[in-house]
Amino acid sequence: MKPGKFDFELYVGATFREKLECYDETGSLVKLNGYDATLQIRKRPNQQKLLELTTENGGLTLGGSLGTIEILISSAATLSLKNKFQTGQNFVYDLKLIAPNGDSFPILEGKIIPKIMVTQ
Repeated sequence: MKPGKFDFELYVGATFREKLECYDETGSLVKLNGYDATLQIRKRPNQQKLLELTTENGGLTLGGSLGTIEILISSAATLSLKNKFQTGQNFVYDLKLIAPNGDSFPILEGKIIPKIMVTQ
């Protein structure tokens, strides 16, 4: 399975929340009952992970038969990334599903584009 590509904007210091729907190659909704998931953020592919979200740590919530994946990054976690990027530099991420039998499937990857909020 080849992962889809999608880029996110992440406002540093703000809570990030995104809900995705998971479909297979035929366009059918994927039931995620019994699955786990992991999302890792890095400066560049194959470098040390800066942040990991999982179903176990509450960063990812799977919607079972609804086929949804909710990503949640707390404002404190987005703020912790502030000192790890330079202006104009993006992060990369990958999102994997882990089947009940332990098989791992990459489903989404892309860039996370950090944005600094302007305060008045």
